[in-house]
Amino acid sequence: MFKNKRITLLTLYPVCIVLVIFLVQSCCERKERLTGMGAIGQYSLVDSLSATDTLRGPFALNIYYERDVIGGIPNPVSSAYATTCAITVVNPIIPSSFSFTLNSPIYGLTDTLEAGTNLLGKVGIVQNIDAYYSSVNIHVSQGFLNEYSIPNGVHEILIAGMTQDGLVLSDSLSIAFNL
Repeated sequence: MFKNKRITLLTLYPVCIVLVIFLVQSCCERKERLTGMGAIGQYSLVDSLSATDTLRGPFALNIYYERDVIGGIPNPVSSAYATTCAITVVNPIIPSSFSFTLNSPIYGLTDTLEAGTNLLGKVGIVQNIDAYYSSVNIHVSQGFLNEYSIPNGVHEILIAGMTQDGLVLSDSLSIAFNL
């Protein structure tokens, strides 16, 4: 009689552990808060998104933000996508607050964009805010470069935005242009 109970318990114990791990993994959520600016990467869209020191045509800027984990169930197994927790950013970037400016004027076919003008919303500039990865991607297309002429030389780009809790995030990057 005791032998049958031991076998039953020894069989049920691993099954219960697997069931609990499955439930924790499938229902976990990790909360994160944006805390500051991370890295800004510049990439050529001409050379298959390669990092470059000098921009010679259409380009992309990738802006990554620092973030801290503020709550949630810790994930003991994070090596596979199927076992990762859902990430919720509690203070996402407000899209309308985001700006992308240059420290020098840009001359267009019909107008001039003064230094400090927000370039987002101009034809040929696409912005994508990715809350999951806490990043912003900006693509400057050939269409924009056909309409506006960025003077050759080193210029400073300012990236700025605000989170829903009022945290101002901004950083600048010096980029060489040879268009």
